[in-house]
Amino acid sequence: MNLKCKEMRCKYNHNFYCTAKNVNITEKTYCATFDDSGKIKKYANHIFEEKAEADLVPNSHKVKVLCSAECIFNSGGHCIANGITVMQEKHPLCQTFLVK
Repeated sequence: MNLKCKEMRCKYNHNFYCTAKNVNITEKTYCATFDDSGKIKKYANHIFEEKAEADLVPNSHKVKVLCSAECIFNSGGHCIANGITVMQEKHPLCQTFLVK
């Protein structure tokens, strides 16, 4: 699964992708896995630049994405999308969310 992350404060964000072993998306589409590192990453100025080499994370297919949202990709509490993107908002939000 491709796990893109634009939440610059999260300790799991590494060059715009998530390195957490498991991801949990709440019913309000918040990323509950978010863990504030207390600082903005040094690459924050490049948030909208796409980097082809960072598109897929090695071993990312092993990541479990749990989901409580009423989303078309939620199948029995697990996300079945090919990938998700979490954006930096007031709360880190899953932007892949599509209402059922």
